[in-house]
Amino acid sequence: SSLALGEPAGVERYARTVIENVPFEDSLVAQALHVKSLMGAARYAETIATGLAVLRLLKFDMPSTPTPMAVYQTMIETGNVTSKYTSDQITNLKQTSINARKRNILKIVDGVILACYRESSPYLPLVACAMVKYSLQNGVCEESATAFVVYGYFKIFVQENFDEGRRWGDIALRILDSNLAFTPMTLYGFLLFWFIPHQNVANVLIDTYEAGMSVGDVDGAMYALCISMRFSFFGGVNLSLLSHSYVKALKQMVKFCKESAKFAIVDLLIIQGLTGIDYFAFSVFEGMIQDEDVLLANARLKKHSQVLEIIYSRRFFSAFWFGEFAEANKWYDQSLTFPSMKMPKIQLIYHTFYRGIIAYQMYRDGEGEEWLDEGKKALDRMKVWTKKASKAIFENKLYLLEAEHYASNCNIVASKESYELSAKSARDRGVVHEQGLAYELYGKFLSSVGEPGASDWFERAHACYIQWGAAAKAAQLRKDYNLGVPDEITSASFDLNLGSIKHSRDEDGGLI
Repeated sequence: SSLALGEPAGVERYARTVIENVPFEDSLVAQALHVKSLMGAARYAETIATGLAVLRLLKFDMPSTPTPMAVYQTMIETGNVTSKYTSDQITNLKQTSINARKRNILKIVDGVILACYRESSPYLPLVACAMVKYSLQNGVCEESATAFVVYGYFKIFVQENFDEGRRWGDIALRILDSNLAFTPMTLYGFLLFWFIPHQNVANVLIDTYEAGMSVGDVDGAMYALCISMRFSFFGGVNLSLLSHSYVKALKQMVKFCKESAKFAIVDLLIIQGLTGIDYFAFSVFEGMIQDEDVLLANARLKKHSQVLEIIYSRRFFSAFWFGEFAEANKWYDQSLTFPSMKMPKIQLIYHTFYRGIIAYQMYRDGEGEEWLDEGKKALDRMKVWTKKASKAIFENKLYLLEAEHYASNCNIVASKESYELSAKSARDRGVVHEQGLAYELYGKFLSSVGEPGASDWFERAHACYIQWGAAAKAAQLRKDYNLGVPDEITSASFDLNLGSIKHSRDEDGGLI
């Protein structure tokens, strides 16, 4: 009952009592609870150490000091084993019932995997590979899905094998228990997001949150809710609506899973900056954490690298959207000190995308030749993702980076075409904020080369940002470029297609 209520301390006391008073083989259910309680208390290093100790007692080969070479070699060896099975053969290994021993082992692995992710531990791929082989040898079950997801994740991260990553994601989807939250959250939030539009992922994760709450998987449900809202943000959902969801969700997160609340509140600060509205979000902590600086200090004290990373990322994203590129680069460079920054997740897409835009802008501002190379790196990466992952997600981003590349090489005709292609692709995909970004950068480019029509594109950008709900961003654009649009203008005032800007009026002649 303590676990269902989100009380890890009570669960840990119970688990330790059992572990200390029964033989090891009889303690596995308590060992699984112990690992989960440590995870729930955000004691990630202890979770990893405890879980690995249990796995070693179970005769799993876990090196004391994993090296990059050991990780790579283990991935190759596991690939040699898995290549002998088709997807159907693997799913056909699924057992309708398994013994308690195996189920508890896999539950322990789930906890270790999540803790390894939080700590960016090099044990993460090693644990996943061990469990993939264990499942193939001893029978597949619902709890095998998490290891399959992480294995697919590292097929993309280590080997850039998107086809195999997708295959293992699809296998996990076929065997997982849809009534739990942790595995579906991991599957969609950290693997299948490469292939599925962001808002679709957000919708699935809302279902995952509801399923987790219904069965008492509270931690998994809270993280699913947090990640769902993050995907909605990057997917271009109206910020006013999304902010209300955040404010409501934070109250629940603080009650059940304070760690997820820390991530969510930092995400909300991005929205706060874009909308210009103070949501007084930190009030949910009732004076324990007064603002982001206090949260940052606490994270540094406790060495919570993922909280630090997400704060630095938030500051990078916020600075980017307001054109503060030197400030954005400062926070980008600081976030690179964390290994988790380079791991594949939704933030990686936008770190790469925004950093590429910043690099080309810095180059054109005369900040050095190295920025052209930096922009090209982002462009090349986006080409790979567009080809191997999802055209629907990456096409408009690729066009925009190509436009910036052409602009940086004085190819005016090609840059114009790519800016317009980016805006059209973003519009067709329903990502209005990225449509606005394409318009804004197009206007900025035209202004820089003395071409006419820049103000028309800035006004289109302004309309997109208003539609997105980013009133503060729209106001900055209006001020910076002296746009002749009223403060209260709505997105309905513009045709956001690539034709001319159109003003429409209601029956009484008022501007709509």
